[in-house]
Amino acid sequence: MFNAGDYFQAAIEYEYLIFKNDGLKKSQLYRYKKALCFKYSGNFQKAVNEFQAIYFPDKTDSLFANVAYEHALCLYLINDHQNALWKIDDYAFMVKDSASLVRFFPLKALIYNEMGDWSKARAELINYSRYLDQTDQELFLSMVDDLYNKKNIPKIKKIKTAENLSMFLPGAGQVYAGRPGEGTLNFLIQLSCLAFGAHQLSNGFTTFQFWNAFPFTGYLGGIGMWNKIYQGGIKRAGIIAEETNQHRIADFNHNINYLIIGTLDQ
Repeated sequence: MFNAGDYFQAAIEYEYLIFKNDGLKKSQLYRYKKALCFKYSGNFQKAVNEFQAIYFPDKTDSLFANVAYEHALCLYLINDHQNALWKIDDYAFMVKDSASLVRFFPLKALIYNEMGDWSKARAELINYSRYLDQTDQELFLSMVDDLYNKKNIPKIKKIKTAENLSMFLPGAGQVYAGRPGEGTLNFLIQLSCLAFGAHQLSNGFTTFQFWNAFPFTGYLGGIGMWNKIYQGGIKRAGIIAEETNQHRIADFNHNINYLIIGTLDQ
């Protein structure tokens, strides 16, 4: 079932095998495979929970290395970057075998990229290059230098800046965050609400009919609506900035993935 891609049923069978089995080594393997079922199904949080439940008294066990790597990878996939780094460092401390750490270097680079720590990410890729053939190493380092050139590093938008801009000038935060069309529309809608509210209120004051519908519709339909859109626009600017950062970092990491895969295909 696992090989056929029926991960839901495979996970159930692995759970049954864990329950019926008394041996530690087999239980470790079954739980590892069950965790992989969740990973391949896209349920990375459940995979993390399963990996956390696997205990290894023997740190030299080859399965321990696989579990540590997959555990860190799934933590990265749920954006728990600090714990992913902690898991890798914990494994390195317990094993102290540089050769077994090779596959962890690219993963750490991806994590540091997500955190915007470009210098540490580059350092991890340089560490990885030391295990390549000399010819491959020279090409790899050249490509790393090019990718981490200042002009190629993603321009990260500050979420607080986006929110503050929309606070002082409606729509400006969305423009800064990379959505000029949405920013312009937000500004025009807010301007329309204020204009409607001012028009209704001025009619009430002009006719001295404060008891009629003009002031109420001016406040509720104009000023009240403007306030909601204004507050929403501030939050929306921060959300857009975060989305823009995620897209840019994802594109950058996509290039790193191609770089790593290229070394594996050599």
